[in-house]
Amino acid sequence: DQVKRERLLRGVTAGERAARDRGEFTQLEGRIFTDFQRHVHVIPSQEIPTEWPGYMAIDFGTRAPFACVVMAIDPSDDILHVIDVHYQTEWTLRQHAKVMHQFIEKYGEPEWIVADPEDKGSRLALSREHGLPNIPARKGKGSVRKGINDVCERLALDVEGRPHLLIHDNCTEVIQEIETYVWDERRDGAINDQPKARQADHAIDALRYACMRLPYRDFTVG
Repeated sequence: DQVKRERLLRGVTAGERAARDRGEFTQLEGRIFTDFQRHVHVIPSQEIPTEWPGYMAIDFGTRAPFACVVMAIDPSDDILHVIDVHYQTEWTLRQHAKVMHQFIEKYGEPEWIVADPEDKGSRLALSREHGLPNIPARKGKGSVRKGINDVCERLALDVEGRPHLLIHDNCTEVIQEIETYVWDERRDGAINDQPKARQADHAIDALRYACMRLPYRDFTVG
C-alpha cells in the first residue's frame, strides 16, 4: 500500500528512511533535526487567537533545567506554534508553578498539560498543591524515537511548502536545543539510534511529549 508507505516515511530523517524503506543498516550521526531551518521554522513572536487550542509540556529538572513549553495549534491548517517557554534551573516547584499560572493568565487554559512521567512526585504536587492537573507522557521502549519522528513529521514541508511546526523567536532555548540535538556517537562501528546522553534536551523532551500526544495529522508531505 503506497499511501500507507508514504505516511510511514513522512517526516523521518534520511538515515531513518533508508533503514525503514530499503532495509539498510545506517549509522545515525550528526544533527537529529536536519530539516530545521531558522528562516522556515522560526517566526516573529505574535499574538495567538484565543480560539486556538493551547497545550503545555513539562520536563522536570532542578540542577538541570526545568522546561515548560507553551504551544497552540491553528485548527485551520494544523500548524503547531511554539509560543513561549519557561526554562530555569535551581527553582522550587512552587516558583515554576507560579510562572505556569502566569502563562495561563496570558494565553488561556490549556487543553492539557503533559509531563515527564518519571517524576511522579512533582506531577502530583503540581496537580494537588498548585492547581495544575497534568497527564504523564508516554514512555517506554521506542518512545524517544517515536517522539523524534513525530517532531520531524511536523518539521517536514507539506505539498504547499509549509512546515507544521513553527517556533516563535522569543523561544530561544527551544531553537538552540533543536539546532544542537545530535545522535550518540559510537566509535566501535555498532549501529546506534539514540540521542547523545547528557546534552541540552529538556525543551526538546517537552516538545516530544506534546507532539506524541497530539492527534494524527492528515496532511501530505511534499
